[in-house]
Amino acid sequence: MENPKEIKELVREKYADIANQSKTVNEASCCGVGSCTGVDYTIFSEDYSNLKGYNPDADLGLGCGLPTEFALIKEGDVVIDLGSGAGNDAFVARAIAGEKGKVIGIDFVVLYMEIESAFNVALMTDKSLLQDAISNKIILATPTTLIVILKSVAMSWQQHSITENARDIQEAAVELHTRMVTFSEHLGKIGSGL
Repeated sequence: MENPKEIKELVREKYADIANQSKTVNEASCCGVGSCTGVDYTIFSEDYSNLKGYNPDADLGLGCGLPTEFALIKEGDVVIDLGSGAGNDAFVARAIAGEKGKVIGIDFVVLYMEIESAFNVALMTDKSLLQDAISNKIILATPTTLIVILKSVAMSWQQHSITENARDIQEAAVELHTRMVTFSEHLGKIGSGL
């Protein structure tokens, strides 16, 4: 069997091949040219082209379904697209969420390792594991660190909400000021007309 660096390079090459080949070829299977497992996954291939927000430049034909059809996204929602890849799900979600909504495409994944001791052994065995994971947009998480990640995301959303509320207050204050100026101008005209 190949060593981890050779496997990593092989995966990188295969993904590069997939990204550089045509959409028609990619739609043949989940792995581009030919099925990687011998199983036909073409039943998962979905056609984005009829969906509002579809971007042909972001369609590599590698989808495994249309998650936006099942996500119950509503106008005004904030949507996080984890592992957004080429981004068509984000484009479609943006069209659904509308002007009042927001879509955040995050191009990384969290690899959850349930057994913390196994994670520790892996780190001791391969000293470059953490750095390799980060450079490949993978966050390694154990039960302990997953809580920290989730708390960080929650705090980030709280800050986002505070910022949005402050922006709304600022806009309302500007509108109130504009109306008060207009009111005082009209009141001044009434006073001079008397």
